[in-house]
Amino acid sequence: MDQFQNQSQVQIDDLPPEIFACVIKLLPPQDLKAAALVSRRWMEVVEDPRFWTWAVVTIDKEEDILKLNKRRFQLLKDIKVTRGCVDHGWGLGLDGMTKLFKAVDEIPTVSMIHGLSMCKGISAVEPNLVVRVLNRLKVLILGNNRIDLTSEQLELLFNAFAENTSVEFLVVRVTSDNYISKLNPELFGAAVSNVVEVKLLMGFTSQQTVTSQQLEALFSAILAGGKSLKKLTVLTISKPSINPELMGKALNMLEEVTTCCWRHSREQIAAII
Repeated sequence: MDQFQNQSQVQIDDLPPEIFACVIKLLPPQDLKAAALVSRRWMEVVEDPRFWTWAVVTIDKEEDILKLNKRRFQLLKDIKVTRGCVDHGWGLGLDGMTKLFKAVDEIPTVSMIHGLSMCKGISAVEPNLVVRVLNRLKVLILGNNRIDLTSEQLELLFNAFAENTSVEFLVVRVTSDNYISKLNPELFGAAVSNVVEVKLLMGFTSQQTVTSQQLEALFSAILAGGKSLKKLTVLTISKPSINPELMGKALNMLEEVTTCCWRHSREQIAAII
């Protein structure tokens, strides 16, 4: 029996590298992990990043960021940030966020960072680094104790959105503590209209809403055509002063529109209908 097993092992090791890699590719996750422990040759093959695109790396503390340096995770798509550091709430704290963003920046395939919207310390990260990472995520939640950015970070991010973005679902929570309502209207419109699905969630005061000029710029960008926006949700109790005809034409170009608590004028309602 032992002799037969030895012969089987020799036969597997004698396979050409490309055939051996095809065999390894068929292994389920747990067997793939075990295969890495068989021998140095097996480990070299198993560490190929193409076999690990299914993995979700959990970052619970700052030391876990070192996992992202492993060769097997260089085509990683998903990262999960957990509660980790009690001193800074959910996430890693100030130094840890910079290290995380630098590590993710080296892995261009990462498109989801679960838990990022609950992390503190992102505002301390270098602005261009923040933009490179956030602009290639599929889902992004900005503002209201979610991802709070500095005015410089926010403006650079919206400029990136306007040019080209991988973000498919964007939630913008406008508060008096963030800079969203202060963005240039044309920049706001060009950026938001370039995302497939957007939710604009606003508060109770003028400081907690996007401006009428920003909304009109958004509707103008939609009418101009060539934009990605298909679904728009607007939650506000304010009564923005917006040209009814402009709003009606723009909203009717979208696949799905949801408004909640928006106190439309009769003219605006008539234009939408």
